[in-house]
Amino acid sequence: MLFAAAASLLAACTVTAATAGYPSLPSVAALPPTLELRQVGDLFVPLQSGLPLPTYEPQLRPRIDLSDNWRVRLADLNHSLTLAARTPGNLSALEGEGMGAHRADYDDRRWEVAFLPTAANPPPAKIPSGVWYRKWVSIPPLWRGQRVLLHCLAANYVADLWVNGRYVGYHEGGFTPFSFDITEHVRFGGANAIALRVDNPPWLARPGSAPIGREIVPYGPGDWWNATGILREIYLEALPAAALMRADVRCEPGHGSTRIEVAAVLRNASSEAFAGELLARVYPARVGDANLAIPEAEGIAVLRQPLAVLDGKPAVRFVIVPNTVLAWRLTFVSSELQPWSPEQPWLYVMEVLLRDEEGRTVDRLVTQFGLRTLVVDPGRPGLLLNGRPIFLCGVNRVEDDPQLGRTITFRDSLRLLLDLRAAKAMGTDFLRLGDFPNHPLTAILADRLGLICWEGVPVVNFDDRSLRDQWERRRITRQMFMEMLYQDYNRPSVAFWGVASDCAPGEALIQHVRDLADIARFLDGTRLIGHSASANGASAAHAECDVQGLLLPPISELPADSRSSVLAALDRMHEALPRKPIIVTAFSALTGGSQPGWQQQAWVTRELVAAFAELPFVAGCAWSSLCDYQTPGEVSQTGLLSRDRHRGRPALAALREAYQVLTPARR
Repeated sequence: MLFAAAASLLAACTVTAATAGYPSLPSVAALPPTLELRQVGDLFVPLQSGLPLPTYEPQLRPRIDLSDNWRVRLADLNHSLTLAARTPGNLSALEGEGMGAHRADYDDRRWEVAFLPTAANPPPAKIPSGVWYRKWVSIPPLWRGQRVLLHCLAANYVADLWVNGRYVGYHEGGFTPFSFDITEHVRFGGANAIALRVDNPPWLARPGSAPIGREIVPYGPGDWWNATGILREIYLEALPAAALMRADVRCEPGHGSTRIEVAAVLRNASSEAFAGELLARVYPARVGDANLAIPEAEGIAVLRQPLAVLDGKPAVRFVIVPNTVLAWRLTFVSSELQPWSPEQPWLYVMEVLLRDEEGRTVDRLVTQFGLRTLVVDPGRPGLLLNGRPIFLCGVNRVEDDPQLGRTITFRDSLRLLLDLRAAKAMGTDFLRLGDFPNHPLTAILADRLGLICWEGVPVVNFDDRSLRDQWERRRITRQMFMEMLYQDYNRPSVAFWGVASDCAPGEALIQHVRDLADIARFLDGTRLIGHSASANGASAAHAECDVQGLLLPPISELPADSRSSVLAALDRMHEALPRKPIIVTAFSALTGGSQPGWQQQAWVTRELVAAFAELPFVAGCAWSSLCDYQTPGEVSQTGLLSRDRHRGRPALAALREAYQVLTPARR
């Protein structure tokens, strides 16, 4: 098994980073973000390394799975070099550090063979935090004339890519996807060498080290295992030279009808102009046991029954000049859309067609979406889902699996579905997705099951200096937030964007929260913004959000004074911001791993949910967590289910009962 004999592998294959011969490196991280927004007409298009950020919802396009037969070498990489700008000198140093591993003619026969995705450091491994990957892949000759994109849905933390020995680019951030157009680097009909260098600078690097460890995101210990390497799928996709890159859907309910708007992004990567037409259609979706786990929106669409259009402009004719990106807003009005909710998760499928002048379909993009509104009640500090009051009965879920660890792919839909169905079965309608962006599959399935999600970036336990450095200089938190936002833009289940969790209160936190909240409202505007914090005086940052998130530390027991202290903390938050509803984004109880402890946990569960429901300004709560999960130390003991999902705890039944007895008005 890969990495099973870590000691012998290190002896044979580990490269130790040296400092001799490196260029002069800065003492702070100087690696620029790779995501930017470019205005195209009246729309803003996200570009990642110059490429329009594509959809990561699976499409029925030609693709090559790159999961098997990788050669892998663990490496003790130079983190200062990893976070340095990719100047010619620094790039040469990266390639020198790898002893030529980027070259097509490099001999990797002594390297370990791996199937991806997999963590290079499965717990409790203490091995180097860097990895080199190499693979040979044949590009079909039929792909000639098309664009070849390499997609990776997550690599932790900084990934650099070479194809046939030529440098392509880099991406920073271990939880969000990235893509490169590698067409100019490949040989059609022949073998191609792909090489990746992935470095994961350790959390909380020692003071004085270069670069300062506080400049990565996250920089300090989260409560999940800090896995290294390629953690989600990696694959090649063939697109026509003129291709649809993404289609972002928004719905605005009206009186008896809904206005549907799709922002379609088109790229013409050819040397010739392209004349044609964009056409959008909407179909109803039908979800059942047979197709629930099929990731593609195509699998749930009823393609024989397009929705009737009352008004609007669902088509546009155009001419796009060579090597250009254009974007159009297609709109139409329909009276047939039903609102999405946990009880009735109505979904629809948007199909966008790209046709040439002769009417032939050149490209096609399909995405699932739904009509959902979630707003703060203007008359009280509560929430309105589709105009009706709701109390969110929730649970936290950390992306972790006893066999897969932090890795997940679209192939794992049945495994993920078991978790989400378990959450739904215990009476929850609200899922907080830990403290980092999840795999796109999570929100796709949550759409279909009817689970309202809170998804956020891993800005966890940041101090004032680190927050200030991010929004003043590095801006990786901003990049990660926008990549998350665009990944799940069309998901009605994702109703909250989380911008921070338990960070040091102060002016830097206020500025950080304001910055990301402004971005979300400008680019999206259909989700509520939340910041989670313990009761530590973070009300000024909460003021920039739509809701207040309260993180309660795990409780070991709940005598009367503990219950009173929880209620007092909620009262203080309400008094500071009386118009903003509060969501208890995490609460739990310690068990000590014993049967009396599990019973105590169940009692705490009932008491706390009852306490939350008594307060009209509390709009929901989420137990932490659904399952035990791997932390940087041990496996957590606060899950309603064991990590292997085989054993339910007494708190599971207690939480189900507590949620069921809430009155409809509090749900």
